[in-house]
Amino acid sequence: MGYRSQVRIAVSEKIYKKVIPQLRVLGVDFPTFLANATVDQADGAYIYCLNDIKWYSTYPEVIAITAWINTLDNDDFQFLRTGEDATDIEEYGELCCMYVSNNIEYF
Repeated sequence: MGYRSQVRIAVSEKIYKKVIPQLRVLGVDFPTFLANATVDQADGAYIYCLNDIKWYSTYPEVIAITAWINTLDNDDFQFLRTGEDATDIEEYGELCCMYVSNNIEYF
């Protein structure tokens, strides 16, 4: 089962056109890794939405995507990851329109 996260990677339009080629160079099998991702648009950004994903820092795809993100200007991307623990939040970049909101849900 493992620890699961919600991940959002927003990129500017100029970066969006280069995402797949740049990640292929880094060795990411992008279509396979993002098979369950959706892409939304908001405020001029393209947002890759990954739900219920094992975002482990030891996974080759995560290492490569993190390395790629580190090459981008802060104004060209925004990265958000929330884990199962309410205090497990990562946020990088300054592109746009995303923020973390804590909600109370019940079932």
